[in-house]
Amino acid sequence: MGIFMLEDPVTWSFVSLVLGLLFCFMGRKILPLIVILLGFSIGYSWGARPLADLLNSSASWVPWAAGGIAAVLAVILWKISVFFAGTIIALFVMRDLFPDLADLIHVGVAFAFGALVQLFRKPIISLVTALAGAYMTGAAVAVLVTEFGLIRTVGLVDGGSADLPRYILWGVTALLTIVGYLFQMRKLED
Repeated sequence: MGIFMLEDPVTWSFVSLVLGLLFCFMGRKILPLIVILLGFSIGYSWGARPLADLLNSSASWVPWAAGGIAAVLAVILWKISVFFAGTIIALFVMRDLFPDLADLIHVGVAFAFGALVQLFRKPIISLVTALAGAYMTGAAVAVLVTEFGLIRTVGLVDGGSADLPRYILWGVTALLTIVGYLFQMRKLED
């Protein structure tokens, strides 16, 4: 048995509940840290061998250097990825909604939208992280309510409400997305 119990939905639900709430309410603040840590860990684990081959060295500092390089690259890519994500989404939407327009117009509108996304990255990242965290939390609550038998206890499944976990998922997701977004966007008074 490993560190995590993959067979146990209750354990994973509690982990998802905690991480979901953290991401829902603090996502914009912790996302850069997550990007740096993921970049470092990818560089450390996957970039060490190519860097060692390039430097013709097997020194113990090579994985750390590869991790540091990957962390810096992750930050740089993170800065420009918001622009590119907005541009790509807008390009798909423009091509779908206005297929008869010239490609140059599609690209122009897409780049303009990418620039807007870059300018307003704080509210967009807050919304996306609040939504992602709220969905994780809603799914965890739906599983926990089902696993602990709370639905059967009140007799709702036999009464035709077998879709209740899905309603719980979407209800919790909608409520926490709004609350999480407002929490992340609040201005702290001194």
